[in-house]
Amino acid sequence: MPATKTIALDYLFHEWGGKPAAVVSYGSRGGGKAADHLSGITAGLRMRGVQTSVGIRTGGLEAGECADRGELGEEVLVRWREEGVEEQLKTMLAEVVKALEEQ
Repeated sequence: MPATKTIALDYLFHEWGGKPAAVVSYGSRGGGKAADHLSGITAGLRMRGVQTSVGIRTGGLEAGECADRGELGEEVLVRWREEGVEEQLKTMLAEVVKALEEQ
């Protein structure tokens, strides 16, 4: 994770305490490692991580190019739907909402 992001999170250490945290990663190789790193950081900030995390694969697709333009191609969206990404995101969001309601 970039040092600037770590500094920004650390700067607001007290504000993060007890807040729910969800991690969505993307990439073909490094996304999972980055998600693990960020999950460790959120735990250190005393945030309450939700159980579901989402890893979106981008390998072999034009996802990076499309994201640069601010849109995703239909091929990317279909593959993510087939892989259950949409349902995983809904589950994760429901967990975040539940955690917020429990505060």
